[in-house]
Amino acid sequence: ADALYVACSLKGLLKLDMSKGTLEVLANLAEDTNLPLNYVNDLDVAPNGDIYFTSSTERGVLYNARKGFYDTLHSYLQNLCKGDNTGRLLKYDAATRTTSTLLSGLWYANGVALSADYRDVMVVETNLNRVHRYSLTTGKTEVFVDKIPAMPDGISRSADGGFWIGGVVRLSPLPRLLAPYPKLRTLVSHIV
Repeated sequence: ADALYVACSLKGLLKLDMSKGTLEVLANLAEDTNLPLNYVNDLDVAPNGDIYFTSSTERGVLYNARKGFYDTLHSYLQNLCKGDNTGRLLKYDAATRTTSTLLSGLWYANGVALSADYRDVMVVETNLNRVHRYSLTTGKTEVFVDKIPAMPDGISRSADGGFWIGGVVRLSPLPRLLAPYPKLRTLVSHIV
């Protein structure tokens, strides 16, 4: 109850001890793949303390020197234009203090929410406008909801056991139009 878990896009998965005022990095690397966590985005905590979270992309967040801050929106737009599918759903095991990859190859992994019975974890795949259901008992994945009419961002479990999905903006035809042209996507990613 005295802990606040933080999905920090720059430093990884963090734990803030509210009573002591200390900040601990729980994970900034997935031990099973040895890949760094460059863009941790969202999380949900199970009753046993295990944490399910996303790393949106392997690319990381870009620093905007002209404006003096790390620009997550610009980083997202570059990810979208380049057609990056390096997003991951991960698990931090509270007992072993290790992080493992549950699902990879996601087109901008975003929101995370555990089901009411804690047998499944939902993960938003923003750039394909859908939500996956990952079974914690079988390790299998299925599309939970597809063709969301807005770019999905976060997901939260509702009081009745269902889910709320936050949509950021209406869909743009631009990614679909640019999809067959990798060089043009790269060029556009440097303009946005």
